Amino acid sequence: MPKTDEGEVRITLQMAVGTRLEILDSAAKVVESTIMKEVPEINSVLVSVGGGGGRQSAGNHTASFQVRLVPKAQRSRSSEEIANDLRKKLTGLPGVTIRATAGQGLFVLRMGTTSSNSVSIEIRGYDLDTADELARRVEEVVRDVPGITDTQISREGGDPEQIIRIDRPA
Repeated sequence: MPKTDEGEVRITLQMAVGTRLEILDSAAKVVESTIMKEVPEINSVLVSVGGGGGRQSAGNHTASFQVRLVPKAQRSRSSEEIANDLRKKLTGLPGVTIRATAGQGLFVLRMGTTSSNSVSIEIRGYDLDTADELARRVEEVVRDVPGITDTQISREGGDPEQIIRIDRPA
């Protein structure tokens, strides 16, 4: 579908699996503050911290921001330009991966798709270690292609856990 300006910017913040909610919330507040300072075209912002967030695989280590903009006639930048500017301003937060995209609208036409990305590459197989290595190599190559932003490997490691066995007296 051709790009359109739907008056929306979406930002996802991702930290390491198992990150405490307080740390995630603190990073989300920094991102929200930057959005409020850098985007005078804001109409409203919806923030979700610690999971949820719709179609993306979202866990307790992610936050999402849905930034609604004023109508196109009332702003000098497109939603794509705003997303690009925010991406530049938000890079460099320690331990945080940021993805910023212009809202893509046309929800009915995107129903049933697994991603809102323009390009998806699937790597399949039974050997997960090999698949992970191949995915990392593909991401390294794709990341350097001009015009490509926000590369992501969708498969994540599991949540850290401890197994506790209680040795009860007989």
